[in-house]
Amino acid sequence: MPMHPILAEARQEWRRETLYHRETNWVFASYKCGGKIPRCGSVAAADYLRPAAVKAGLGVYAHANSDNKLAAQGEYLGALAAARNKKALEAVDAVSKAVQ
Repeated sequence: MPMHPILAEARQEWRRETLYHRETNWVFASYKCGGKIPRCGSVAAADYLRPAAVKAGLGVYAHANSDNKLAAQGEYLGALAAARNKKALEAVDAVSKAVQ
C-alpha cells in the first residue's frame, strides 16, 4: 500500500516509543492483550480515514488509485497534526496562565 512520507515518519516515531517494536509485531498492538492482537482500527477508519477519502474525492477508498490514496492519507494526517498542535498550544497556554 502506498504510504505518505508523513505517515512513514510517524510510523518510525511510533516504533521507537511502543513496547511492541519488533518487525514481527503489529504496528498498533493491543496493550490489553499483551501485543498478541492488533488494536481495533475500525474507529479510526470510520471517524477519520473515510471522511478524508471522501474529502479527497474518492468514491470507494479501497479502489482508488495510488495518488488519491496518498492524498487521503495526507488529509487524515493533516487533521491529526492540527489536533495535536492545538492540544500542545492549549497546554502551553494553561501552564503560562498558572505561572502568572
